[in-house]
Amino acid sequence: MRHNVVLLFLCLYIFLLLAVGSINYTSTSNILTVVLCTALYAALATSEKVTQPLRQGLAVLGLATGSSGLIYLSGGLLIAHLSFALALVLAALYQEKITYLVVLSYMIFYYFIFAYINPLVVFNASEVGKETVRWSIIMFFLNATFSLPSMMAAYFSTLTTKTELKMNTLLSNAALRERQAVEIHDNIVQNLVIAKYKLEDDDVAGANIELDLALRNAKIIVDGLIEGGHVNTLRDTSSNADLTKLGDS
Repeated sequence: MRHNVVLLFLCLYIFLLLAVGSINYTSTSNILTVVLCTALYAALATSEKVTQPLRQGLAVLGLATGSSGLIYLSGGLLIAHLSFALALVLAALYQEKITYLVVLSYMIFYYFIFAYINPLVVFNASEVGKETVRWSIIMFFLNATFSLPSMMAAYFSTLTTKTELKMNTLLSNAALRERQAVEIHDNIVQNLVIAKYKLEDDDVAGANIELDLALRNAKIIVDGLIEGGHVNTLRDTSSNADLTKLGDS
């Protein structure tokens, strides 16, 4: 569901790029270049042939590419730079550090390397003048700050999920131990107690049958634990029923 939400916004990015490029009378080739790059990431992020972590990485790279393309098509307007904040928020939806760091790394390259090389592509000269380095730092930290609440929410959500999983595991282990104790009592201890009473009554044959029952039940329980950590239910097995009838007779 989170991935589908990110893909939905990625598709909206494509339409937004087309609209902004058309409004600013940008050349068709520039619009198509930006749109096709973003659409390529979106297409790869939907491919079933790609692993899930890689799909997530491609999706957030598409968001980052769409954000930088939006800035370019808008002529470097400062308001367009806030699209990186949206990209960071959407990356945090995955509740994975790596997706958030992918967008953050893209922003570091964009603002501190690409913006230094091509400042007029990143910023509008009428808005920032020659202070491109200062505005690169401002916009980077501004976008990162806007995304912090979503990152913190994702962190606490992940922490809550891990706590719930841990509690469920503890409860499952407790239930398994309880079932083990019940099965051992019902299928081994009771047989041994009956064997003891039969020996006291000098019924050696009956005691041997009860001991065979106890050994058979113990083997079934141990086999179940070795195979998958589960305890077999012995009351409904045909072999146990036959042995029980034989012991009663």
